[in-house]
Amino acid sequence: MKDSLPTISIVIPTYNSPNLLALCLENIRNQAYPQDKIEIIIIDGSSKDKTLEIAKQYSVNKFCHNPLVVEEFGRALGIDSASHDLIAFIDQDNLLASSDWIKKMVTPFQDSEIVGSEPLFYSYRRTDPSIVRYCGLIGGDDPFHVYLGYYDRFCYFTNKWTDTPIIQTDTPDYLKVRLLCSKKIPTMGANGFIVRKTNLHKINYRPFIHTDIIFDLVNLGNSQFAKVKVGIIHLHANSILEFMRKKIRRAQRYKPKLRKYNDISFKDPKLSLFVLRTLLLLTAIDVAKGYRRKPDLAWLLHPLICLLALSTYATKAIITMIHL
Repeated sequence: MKDSLPTISIVIPTYNSPNLLALCLENIRNQAYPQDKIEIIIIDGSSKDKTLEIAKQYSVNKFCHNPLVVEEFGRALGIDSASHDLIAFIDQDNLLASSDWIKKMVTPFQDSEIVGSEPLFYSYRRTDPSIVRYCGLIGGDDPFHVYLGYYDRFCYFTNKWTDTPIIQTDTPDYLKVRLLCSKKIPTMGANGFIVRKTNLHKINYRPFIHTDIIFDLVNLGNSQFAKVKVGIIHLHANSILEFMRKKIRRAQRYKPKLRKYNDISFKDPKLSLFVLRTLLLLTAIDVAKGYRRKPDLAWLLHPLICLLALSTYATKAIITMIHL
């Protein structure tokens, strides 16, 4: 049985986060999966604390230096260093939701048509901060993408995992999904995404911007993925303030002209509806829908996060137009 399990390389970009990394690595080392079939690759952006010291305590297989610091370039370095055909992209703030997570996530690759697999859910623990629970409930860290339909994890108020054009077949352990249009794809490719290295080598993965990777794969005809019926915990932030700081940094780094795939169009009627629903606080209706399906007081954050996301992106759009 052990010999039939595939080997896997796990790519983890890091920077100044020893406590989160310790939780992540301990979680991986506690997997009910042969540890000699797991290769852990740390790509560090010159951490100035004990991050690398912590990593060494968990018998990390390879260390790479990421002079550009940002994780998109770090992931590309991890792909270059990977020894195995299956590559998992796990961030330092990710926790695998069960001890059989890796085993379940690699199972779909027995089907030769499957290019990649990804968890269907964002899980969370009841003791996690409210912002972490909230992101788990809506299926991502951005309600903006949920309302535009490009989300890629199960959302409890829509009762779906995406609104993009797909064909999916339900199996006992996963949904076999075919993405039908490269111009409308879910925001897949991160936080527990596993992909065949042979498919990555057919595209330009430097830098590794996850939606661009999916876009390229689909354009090459590699459009079949598995949404595995497991979760991954994403420890986004400890507070709303920290969460918004990250959101602002991401918005500042977003440069549409440098991206192959852009999921935001000012002509999209869903964008106008998001603005209207947010300003009129109609998002409270979705709070009620979600709470009925998954009761949690973290739902109360939804109208506020929608307003904060709208103001962040509106500011970014205004600044961009001024500099054109």
